[in-house]
Amino acid sequence: GYLITGILWRDVSEARGLKSLSTALSRFWARRARRLIPAALLVLVVTAAVGYFVAPRSWWLDVDAGWIWAVAYVANWYLANEAADYLRADAPVSPYQHYWSLSVEEQFYIVLPIILALILLVVLKRRFTVTVWVLAILTVGSLAHAFYMQVTDPAYGFYSSLTRIWEFGAGGLLALAQTKGKFLKVPSKWLSLIWLGLVVVM
Repeated sequence: GYLITGILWRDVSEARGLKSLSTALSRFWARRARRLIPAALLVLVVTAAVGYFVAPRSWWLDVDAGWIWAVAYVANWYLANEAADYLRADAPVSPYQHYWSLSVEEQFYIVLPIILALILLVVLKRRFTVTVWVLAILTVGSLAHAFYMQVTDPAYGFYSSLTRIWEFGAGGLLALAQTKGKFLKVPSKWLSLIWLGLVVVM
């Protein structure tokens, strides 16, 4: 959240006009794709190939659907749904289960740029302040939702992107605060202490 929000804000805030903004977003998404997709697809293909030849057919048929969801970077939603299905409580663990966190990360890479772009296109004045407020509202709302879901539906609370937004948002707010030190009236020398506090909390 800290790294990506800082990079995005620097890129999109300097854009002038729709064409410049779309170019900045396209470059951002292209960099993320080049960094993550090749390695992720390689692991998926190798895992599928090895599983097909090594694992029992009954096991493979039971977990095969996870491959599709992992490729689409929505594995977290698939796992949340599977965890809520009591009839599949004894199903074998998917070899793609670890893709849930990468799916959440990819979804963040898609949604945050769109939010920032909409703010910059719609808001004409005090764009930075509006961006901070929007991100703060999303962060607080997500944190409250996470607490609620951990009590009512822990599996959903663990895998859902909606309960993970606050983690990215906290880092994003810190990045924005560091970008413009006047925000929150926090001197730069105290930002390291804020960093330490966030690390201890998480």
